[in-house]
Amino acid sequence: MTRIKRNKFGMGILVAFICLCAVGCHDSGGDQDMQMEAISETEEGLYISNTTPEKCYLCGTPEQSLLPFYEGQTNLGIISLNTFEFVPIEINRYDDYGNLIEEPAGFSSTSMQNTGENGFTAYVTPNHDRGYANAIIYFENDKELNIDKAADFLCTECLNQTLEECWNDDPFGMGVINFETEEIRLLERNITAFTFDDFYVSCDLRTSDDSGGDSHQMDLLIFYCPERYQ
Repeated sequence: MTRIKRNKFGMGILVAFICLCAVGCHDSGGDQDMQMEAISETEEGLYISNTTPEKCYLCGTPEQSLLPFYEGQTNLGIISLNTFEFVPIEINRYDDYGNLIEEPAGFSSTSMQNTGENGFTAYVTPNHDRGYANAIIYFENDKELNIDKAADFLCTECLNQTLEECWNDDPFGMGVINFETEEIRLLERNITAFTFDDFYVSCDLRTSDDSGGDSHQMDLLIFYCPERYQ
């Protein structure tokens, strides 16, 4: 998978245009606007993916993806951007036909799912009647985001939109996906909580000292809290 980061060329172009601006400062305002547009197009953070929109796991319809089964649900899921394996968090219950079940569940249970040898393990305990969930995830291979692997699943637009939501340059390969909007918010070391549409997500990161910090655990507390008094 080929990856191109456009900021490799940005500094050279930026220096060139600064020189032009210094020499030709008497040019019209329209010319200066064009120069600024050319500089903004080379800002860092843009990746080029070889995956076409038709084969993108978010905006396309690849046959091997299980996401269409959850598409449109007002729920979140825990997802690895490196493998695109995910575990749903069913705060709002749906039947097999995708219809919202609007009646008390009367129970709460914990499920454990492992996404494979190179994947992650998640324990999820949703409280359907109260509208929140606890989750514990253990991840080792996803402690770093591999852009090349992520580009195998996402087109250029979806890849960059996901990365633009990050506060830092080194997010985890783990994230939270919104099944209703098909957006992904990556988890980060220094972000302890964030809002994601109608959800509030609290994050508590722990690393194992016995393994030199290679084993990562994160506790999530997720509230479904849509706007009130609309």
